[in-house]
Order: sequence, then structure tokens, then C-alpha cells
Amino acid sequence: MAVSAWKVTAESAINSRIALLDNPKAQPTLLPTSIAPACFEAPPVTRAAISDVDIDKLISNPSFRHDINFDPQLRVRPLLYGKKNRMKKIRANQYWHSLKEVLAMFTMDRPGFYAVIGHVDDWALPTLLKTIGDIIATVISPSELSFFKEGFNVELLMQQLHKNCADLEKLAGWLAQFLKTHCPPMRDQWIDTMYKHLSNGNRTSDLREVVNGLRSLLGVVEAMVLDDANHRIRCLRPRLIESTICFEQQYFRRRICSGEMDTFSAQHWYNEAVARFVRPARHSSHFGETGAFFEALCRLIMPSSMRRCLPSTFLFDESRIQRLRSDMLEAINLNICMGMYEDLKRNDYCATSGHFASPTADEATVRRSTSPGAEFNFNTPLESSRPSNNKFRPPGVPTLSKDENRRLYRSLVDLLQSAEPEPDLSTRWRSILPSMALEIHRAAFAHGNTLGTFENKVFANVGEMDSVLHRRAQESFQTRLMVELGICICKYRHLSALELFSAATGSFQTYEHDQNRDMVKDIAVRLAHLGILHWRVHYKVYMETAGEGVDLETKNRG
Repeated sequence: MAVSAWKVTAESAINSRIALLDNPKAQPTLLPTSIAPACFEAPPVTRAAISDVDIDKLISNPSFRHDINFDPQLRVRPLLYGKKNRMKKIRANQYWHSLKEVLAMFTMDRPGFYAVIGHVDDWALPTLLKTIGDIIATVISPSELSFFKEGFNVELLMQQLHKNCADLEKLAGWLAQFLKTHCPPMRDQWIDTMYKHLSNGNRTSDLREVVNGLRSLLGVVEAMVLDDANHRIRCLRPRLIESTICFEQQYFRRRICSGEMDTFSAQHWYNEAVARFVRPARHSSHFGETGAFFEALCRLIMPSSMRRCLPSTFLFDESRIQRLRSDMLEAINLNICMGMYEDLKRNDYCATSGHFASPTADEATVRRSTSPGAEFNFNTPLESSRPSNNKFRPPGVPTLSKDENRRLYRSLVDLLQSAEPEPDLSTRWRSILPSMALEIHRAAFAHGNTLGTFENKVFANVGEMDSVLHRRAQESFQTRLMVELGICICKYRHLSALELFSAATGSFQTYEHDQNRDMVKDIAVRLAHLGILHWRVHYKVYMETAGEGVDLETKNRG
């Protein structure tokens, strides 16, 4: 049956017009002078707007080509957060509201509409339909294009609308079937919603339903493009990863030759690393000729180096290095907090039970961490995460409960995750230290009159990265990290780019705080992956002035 949505009686026209008015006291808004600008607005999604996800553009984007080596879940995503997304939503809402008014004028005041717009189909509705057709045409095969254009003929559809004989329900059904054959099953519900809105709007002459159907249709088409791009990324990933080294070397060579990139900072950083490097007795064979580079890279992610600018060669790794710095700082600070908790609990017990008191929390923690053979245990399971010194414990001092430790650790992590993001990581930590000190003090059941003193110690040891305790913790972490890093380099240095990706990201999972998690090994794997790929791309830049031999095994890989 031909659709009646575009052939309204006088009574239904009046009712539709009343329903469109948000403010019942407002004057009618469907005046030619006010509606004319809205008639020519572009849709919220256009072919040009989504051109950034075109596969040809993606594979020529150097940042994307670099990122694909590190993230096995890398895919094109719609913009969901931030100021840009809010502005996009505002503009989209305005567009759909305007489209509803334009369609109301088209159905209820056709002579007035023609007087303002004319008979040329370049207004909002045909522009929207042409945009939808153009976008779909980019993701279907050439052999299907003629079939699609025959079924979705915008020129014919507009002629039918002008003559009030268009069947939107039939068109919506055809589109639903076509889209379901080209979209993954997860889009079926969205497509069904689109069909429901258009068919209901067609049967009931409800323009709001019609507009909602068109809005759903445009959303499905946008998702269809993203799905297609992500499918292509998955298929091309192996080839893109294998060609990373050659692609990036050519890219940076062009930038250096054109003067867009200065290599002085990178060469100075590497020369300084070579001058500082003392080849260790152990694990030296693991690094080959890259020992100085990896030792400097390890220092670069230390919390004490957070304010140091990265060499220009790390252009595409800034976010990864920042994440490594953040994870390392969190691991160190949480470990210090747990150590201070255990010291506070023991000291408070000794003070209340008459046993000889042990040194103050910060002194005891420093002594444990700097005594011969002692280290901050970033890798050990929870039950041995801190030295217990059981044989030196005064009689009657209870063993610290593993469950209590877990609860406190989880509470500290929750406090950390509730903190507002800050560009400066130390500022973020200082903002939550009072709450952390209170949580530790409460968990230790310490006397209330010691809270102020304990809070000051937490600020001095955790909030100040130049404190003795913090420096010792960083040194311990760096020592352990270099050992694990050497093991990773030995395993990864002979691998191709694709093999390196599989080995380093095979057990990929989102970083989560877990006291049982092997923190040092986790960071070592990520740092080895980043460093090996970086060295293969930029070794010539570093060797220009370093005057050192090149590790041919890593040079020729990738």
C-alpha cells in the first residue's frame, strides 16, 4: 500500500503541527523565512567526515602504523567522550530537529515550501538520502553497486514523495534486508529499530517516527563503515606489522631531510647513555651492542625522569612511555605504602604491649630495602610481598593477615583510581595521600594521636620522589627491571616484527592492579617490545655520531 505519511488531511496536519511545537505558548515556527536555512544543512555524518577511516588513509598514517604493533585490539572507534563528542551531539540534535520541521513544512504547506526552496532537490532530505547512498557505496563491492542503486534510487524516491505516492515501509524493509547481509549480526537489532521507526511513521503519519528512523539509518551506515574498516585492519595487520621498519625509516628520513625533525636531541641522549654505560658482568650478552640504549631507556621511564623531555625519535611512543612511567610510579608507591602499613602495625603493637619498639616506619623500611640482599619485592606473591622477619619478631607479635593486606591494597587501589587524572603524576598522587594515610592508619588500628605524624611520613616518603626511601625503591626496581629486560631481549632480539608482536602481546590484557601480578616482568616485556622496534628503526640516527658498532642481528630484523 502506498504510504500516506506524505498525504495528510487538514485535521492530521493540524495535529502534527501542534505536536511539533515544544512550547505550547510559542508562535508557529514553520515560517518560510525561519525554515529556509535549515533546509540546506549537511547531515551529522558525511562521506568526507568519515574519510579518515578509509583504509588507504589509515595505512599511510605513520602514527596508526606504529600503534598497530603494540595493540592487538586496535580498531577504529566512534568518538564517545570529550568536548568534540559533546559538540557533535549538540549539532546532531539540532540537525534532526530542523529536519523534522522541514518535513512538516513539506507535508503541510507544499506551496509555501516550493516558494522558498523551489523544485530542485538539494534540500535536507534528498541530501541526507544521497549521503547515505554515497557512504554505503564505499563499503560494498562494485558488483553489488548497481543492484544497490536500483533499489535505493534517491531521484525516483523524491519524485514519489513530491507526488505523495512513496512507500517508505517497503523501502525500509528492502534496506533492512540489504544492510543485514552486509553488517555483522550485532547490528541486527539496530537495523530492526530503524525499520520499526520508518514503518510506524509511514502508517501513522508520525514525522517524529520517520525522523527517528532516518537517524537510526544514518547511525547504522556509520557503524557499517567502521565495521568494514576494522575488518580490513584485522586482515592487513600481519602485512602492516612486517613492513613497519621499512615504512618508518622512510617516513623519518623524509622528515629529517626536509628539516621537519631535528635529531640532535636523540643523538645527544644516546651519546650521554654510552658515556654513562658500564657493561655489567651479568646479562651483558643479552643486550649485545644495545646495552647502553636499553639502560638509558630504562632510566627514561623512571619516576625521577618524568619531567625530562623525550628524544625526538620517540615521537610515536610518548603515550606508551607515559603509561610505563605511570605504572612504575604506582607500583613503587603502593609497595612503599604497604611497607609503611606493616611497619606501623608492628610499631603500634610494640608501643602498646611493652615490647621494645622497632625503628620508625620510614627508617625501618629504608633499612630493610637497603640491607645486604634485601630488595623491594615487586614480583613476589602477596604472602611474601614484604620481608616478614619472623625470627626477629618479639614474642606474641601476631603475623600480619594476608586477607587484611589484600583488603588494604584493594582500598588503596580504589582510592588511586578515584583520583582525578592530572598531567603531572606526582600532583595526582599528592592529592590522594591524605586519604591513603588515613586508610593505612585505620587498617593498622593505630592510635589516633599518631595520625598526624604518620601522614607527614607518608607525604615525605611517597609524595616526594627525591626522598631517600623513594630513591632506594626506584634503584631496586631499576636493578630488577634490567635483569628481566635482559632476559626479554635475549628472547625477542632474533624475532621478526610479526613474531615480536605475537610474543610480546600474546598474553595481552588490560593493566590491572594486582599484588600477585609480576610487575617487573610485565613492564620489562612492554619495554623490550618498544625498545627493540625503536632500535631497528632509529639505529642509524644513534650511530651517526656514537662511533660504536651496530648489532647486525637486530639491525636487519623487521
